[in-house]
Amino acid sequence: MRRPILTAATVVGLLLPACTGPTTATTLAPTTTVATTTTLVVEEAVAAFRSCLESRDVVVPDLPIDEAGRPDLGPLATANDISTNAFRTALSDCATILAANGVLDANSSAELAEEVRQQLRRFSECMREAGVEEFPDPVDGFAGQGLPFPSIPIADPELAAAIETCSTALGFAPITG
Repeated sequence: MRRPILTAATVVGLLLPACTGPTTATTLAPTTTVATTTTLVVEEAVAAFRSCLESRDVVVPDLPIDEAGRPDLGPLATANDISTNAFRTALSDCATILAANGVLDANSSAELAEEVRQQLRRFSECMREAGVEEFPDPVDGFAGQGLPFPSIPIADPELAAAIETCSTALGFAPITG
């Protein structure tokens, strides 16, 4: 089985920073915004995502795009200290560009969509086992569009430690420090 580009770690990495507050517009550059209903071609969306991150002082290595048009976001984790609030905020703000333009949509591949859902289910189970008892199961049918979880118990004092534990246990790059 081929390794999916969109992993649960990527999805959770995009989601958990968003818990700090909702984003209602997609920032393309420090002074330009686009409504989230705008659709850009993949290359434009990735370029806008890159520009957005770079404007927030995030190191953005080459983000390869697979044959289905999805960027591999893994290099971001290896090029940056992903445990910092600055990185998480930048990723949360800028990821809306990719999500709003369907770049993270896994519906084009039933196999990929199912792999994403399986990884998210394993992550949810691990989070509950790690002490975040109210961590929800992923949204039915999630395939990369919108938020993968209906809610995140951000007030749970075990959340950060559980994310670290589950990221490591499931072989993802740790999301927290």
